[in-house]
Amino acid sequence: MITHKHYIPRMAEKAIAISSKYYPIISVMGPRQAGKTKMIQKYFVTIHQEIISHHKTLAISR
Repeated sequence: MITHKHYIPRMAEKAIAISSKYYPIISVMGPRQAGKTKMIQKYFVTIHQEIISHHKTLAISR
């Protein structure tokens, strides 16, 4: 699991969240070492964990 102990919130996070609901592929571009990878990892790891948790809940309730 990825930990984000010293994560700095990015202005683009809201745009990523909205875009990911409508587009299957998202391109993130910017200067080197600006936190692009960390931002994407933080967002999609969180979403992935929520999906897994939801599926486990469904499996248990069946």
